Amino acid sequence: KSSLAVDFELPWGIKGSVEGIYNYDLNSVYAKRLGYTEDSITLPGEPKARTHWKSEGIKNSMNSTVSPYYLTNIGLHGTYYSVTAQLSKSFPFGLSLMAAYTRADSKSIQEGYGDQVSSLFSGGNYSVNGSNVPELGHSAFVSPNRVIANVSYRIPEGRHLATTIGIFYEGYNHCYVGSYSYTRYSYTFKSDQTGIGGAYNLIYIPTDAELANMPFSSEENKAEFKRFIEQDNYLSAHRGQYSERGAKVAPWMSRINVKIAQDFIIDIANKPTTLQIGVDINNVANLLNSNWGLTKQVSSDNILEISKTNAEGVYTFKEPTVKPYRNTFNTWQLLLSARLFF
Repeated sequence: KSSLAVDFELPWGIKGSVEGIYNYDLNSVYAKRLGYTEDSITLPGEPKARTHWKSEGIKNSMNSTVSPYYLTNIGLHGTYYSVTAQLSKSFPFGLSLMAAYTRADSKSIQEGYGDQVSSLFSGGNYSVNGSNVPELGHSAFVSPNRVIANVSYRIPEGRHLATTIGIFYEGYNHCYVGSYSYTRYSYTFKSDQTGIGGAYNLIYIPTDAELANMPFSSEENKAEFKRFIEQDNYLSAHRGQYSERGAKVAPWMSRINVKIAQDFIIDIANKPTTLQIGVDINNVANLLNSNWGLTKQVSSDNILEISKTNAEGVYTFKEPTVKPYRNTFNTWQLLLSARLFF
């Protein structure tokens, strides 16, 4: 892990800072399933074969088929980086301004959604050749872009009173896919095509010539898939390739929070003591209108289904819908607080 930060003074009393963070996994942790032999399979219209796995049928002492998990370290290297630039300025009459932007990305071998080895193996590890083949992909929980800004104004009211009003903005890439929260998501089949179980497989993004020879449930459904590829900024730029895990960046989400604090300042033993009564309103836009301040929800990232896991299969495309998501994360919240500074 490494980091480097620089603070500097700009003209007109503006303070600036730039901070970079970089993490590098020397030997990433990896979980695989034992008890499978490796073969290959070619899905209809794809230019090359994928890995396919077949159970060896290993039995335990109770005559049940087993396929245990094996944890090891591998030579693939997960990474994380972020770069943050910030500007701030304070005025003598009580006004303070701040704005910052962060660019970040992370690549991992396996996400690991839970605290079980099975979660490490299956949890969101979408891949081309199945969860038994280690593959670097974008993390689903690191927002590529984040903007924050704050405006606060402190109004003194004599020696014993002061009022502070603050407005905080936060915007970053975030959405829900189904009921799960992500900053990036993937385009996958609706089931595992490689026989190993685990996470679903990433789709192939065909060119127009390749798509023309791919079997679909109907010509209308094939035309819908073509239109979806053309309007999607990631898919249209990567035709003729397998899609990447976490390659699709989530829609932008904006939040505005408001804080009002009233200070009561008294002297105790010749030392100033402040009682602060505060009101915090999070997602104030949703307070003003129930349709504002909502995160987007993508109905599903499983956009292709195939009738058979072989070259004779037929594809069916289902276009995901994007709509506002109504849950407790999106509702406005009110926090009352009391603090004593001494």
